[in-house]
Amino acid sequence: MEKINQKTKPEIYSYFDHILFLKDWIHFLKANDSNFSTRELAKQSGVAIGYVSMVLSRKRSLTEKAEQKLLPHLKLSTQEIQFFSLLRIVGESEDPKARLDAIHKMSKFKKFKNNNEKEHAVYEYLTKWHYVCIREMTFMKDFELNADWIQSNINVKLSLKEIDDAIHFLKERNLIEFDVKKNQWKSLDTHLDCREGIFKISLGQFHRQAFRLAADSIENTSREKRLILGHTVALKAQDFDKIKDILSKAMEDCKNAIDEKNNNKDAVYHVEIAAFPLTRKMRQ
Repeated sequence: MEKINQKTKPEIYSYFDHILFLKDWIHFLKANDSNFSTRELAKQSGVAIGYVSMVLSRKRSLTEKAEQKLLPHLKLSTQEIQFFSLLRIVGESEDPKARLDAIHKMSKFKKFKNNNEKEHAVYEYLTKWHYVCIREMTFMKDFELNADWIQSNINVKLSLKEIDDAIHFLKERNLIEFDVKKNQWKSLDTHLDCREGIFKISLGQFHRQAFRLAADSIENTSREKRLILGHTVALKAQDFDKIKDILSKAMEDCKNAIDEKNNNKDAVYHVEIAAFPLTRKMRQ
């Protein structure tokens, strides 16, 4: 977010950082109201001025309790207050589900969608695993872009509406297009880019869905068509660094092993390599 003119009203729906908005909003109020000051805000809210200063300088977190005391004195509308609360959850919460739920609620604000088109697109794409899958299905031979064909060829039960929504999204976002010369649909190398915070939260949800699909495959996919490997072992922190390097290289090797130019693909797989702690603490 670029630095704004202090007399220009900050548009909260264009922010993804609650502290940055709070700083810009306070500057705006100071520039337009001679009676407003950070000290007076703290006094009216019943919050220590030192605490407010540390929040604005990111030395302290803005708690829900402090937020509820401050917001009524910041001259925000009811909707703006609701949106700010969601921004704070995204920025402060340690609960991935709470952060994802907050982003979902933020996406319902029309002004947020309009001001954060890229972020909204990435959120939609990554939090619905079948959007990614259907995009990859375009590489399959005899692919047909219709809900009935996709429903009969995808390995997980999806409604026709879910598939139609995915098709509409992929076409609208230029992730797929019809190749007139080859008379077939194809995936475009469109880069979905957005700010790091929403990308990480959305990607986390994608991986949670992928892990659930991997667990389901144990029951619904024959052994010769799947591979799930695991090894439980005690280790030191530096051993885990080695494991990360090995698994990262293995993922690159998997991607490099696939012939991208081969047009006779007949399946879509998700390859998930994982290593995660089963105990609480690792000494660095």
